[in-house]
Amino acid sequence: MQSGRHVCLHWIERTSFTTASLAQAIWLAQGDPGNSCANQARLVDVAPGLDVATSPNRTQWGQAALLWDLVESNNLPDVSTLQKFVVSAPWSKLGSPDGATPDTSSKFTTTVSGWVFNFAAQTVTAPPQTFVNIGQPSSAQIAKVDDTARAALDRMYTFALASATQHQKALSTYWTAVLQQNAANLNQFLSRVRGSQILLPFDATLSSGNQPLSALLTNSSSAPFPPPLACYPGLSVTQVQAISTFETTVFNLSSVSNATKFDTSCFPDRPIYGVLDIAGLRLPFVDSRTGVAKQAAVLTTPSTEAVTRVVVYSGEVLGALPGSSNLPVLNSTVMDPRRFGTMNHLEHVILQYLQSIPDVNVAIALVEYVMAGSAAPPTSDNILFSGLATLPAIEVAVFGTIDPSDVDSSLSSLSDPGGKLFFGSDQSLAVRQWTIDAVQSHVEWTALATSSDAVEDSSFSDINFNEVWNPAFAFFHTTNQAIVGVSNITQGFCTEGKLPNC
Repeated sequence: MQSGRHVCLHWIERTSFTTASLAQAIWLAQGDPGNSCANQARLVDVAPGLDVATSPNRTQWGQAALLWDLVESNNLPDVSTLQKFVVSAPWSKLGSPDGATPDTSSKFTTTVSGWVFNFAAQTVTAPPQTFVNIGQPSSAQIAKVDDTARAALDRMYTFALASATQHQKALSTYWTAVLQQNAANLNQFLSRVRGSQILLPFDATLSSGNQPLSALLTNSSSAPFPPPLACYPGLSVTQVQAISTFETTVFNLSSVSNATKFDTSCFPDRPIYGVLDIAGLRLPFVDSRTGVAKQAAVLTTPSTEAVTRVVVYSGEVLGALPGSSNLPVLNSTVMDPRRFGTMNHLEHVILQYLQSIPDVNVAIALVEYVMAGSAAPPTSDNILFSGLATLPAIEVAVFGTIDPSDVDSSLSSLSDPGGKLFFGSDQSLAVRQWTIDAVQSHVEWTALATSSDAVEDSSFSDINFNEVWNPAFAFFHTTNQAIVGVSNITQGFCTEGKLPNC
């Protein structure tokens, strides 16, 4: 029993589900069954088609397949359709031995809940899809994807469509039964999530393998930027191992080798990691984290075409590397391709994300914040503000070339990962030059991820901005003993009217 929800425990032996996850899923799909397992047992009953006494292997696999679809989909009509198919299949013609057998007749294969179930071969597979057909990218976006990246995107679109289809009902049920939201608002919520900014973090102060990342900014008037994580030189052995394990298992890419320099020939084959910023933060990571990147290229607005090349998943894996000291825990769940989605097929990702928020009240506050369409981060009087550090990440992996035409703008903290002043340094100038000249857009400067506003920097001739920039730049380039910190810069922008909420 879990929180008043009963589950027949012997079912767990046939699946990888925990007692709690199985109990909640069945309760959401079927309601409270009381103290009897009879109603639950009927959900996976495959008699008289299969008999455990004569075909124990096929019977147990059939029951496990039904249970898996029930837990993942919460869709009783789909499970019933699958159950009727199993019961009516011509099992007597399949022959022996009892076990996996090729289905040459296709009479034991059916597609339900987005997946192809083969009860003879005992497999569940996703119908093959392609990036071009399902993502509907423009010709310009297709040209930015080489054969290796396209194969990875085809693979991820295949899993994304199947998993998103399977979890539509489960997400809808969780939305209404647990989050207590109006069913009519779910599509609007998903639309707002899809329209959230995608932030591709980079640390402009980083020297990787004795190569400053800011040099790529200075030289990238039309070159790709940011670089894919797998192409960074000077990574530790454990970082390379983690990246390689993740990318070979999930994306079916080749193993990663430790680079000795930034080499743009590496870039097209490898994904660039980032975050989907549904909480509306002004920096890629919350303020309580140290050592992680404090700059980001903003990839998307709802109309940016590069979203067709984005793979999305719940939970931070590689997005904070190389700056983070923590390596991801790469277990079979984290690297299961079925949990990965795309921007147009992400229902399963959002369900997993919402379920992983520790406090359901914070999850509700997040939903309401997203629905409100706020242009600023949550304020300190909102429960979401105090729960920001507990929110999991929605991470993204972007395939293909990212060049200035794919970037909407950039953002940066006034401080570096160690908390010292960044604004006015040579590296910060490189960020400005890349964004204003190459991207032809603006930098949003801010003190904190949760700052109420930011300073928009779109011109080198902005007199008011330069009243603050010039002294900060001089601080880094003279022998003046004056101490300048983030607070001085913030106060300067307030004085110049650049921060209206001072």
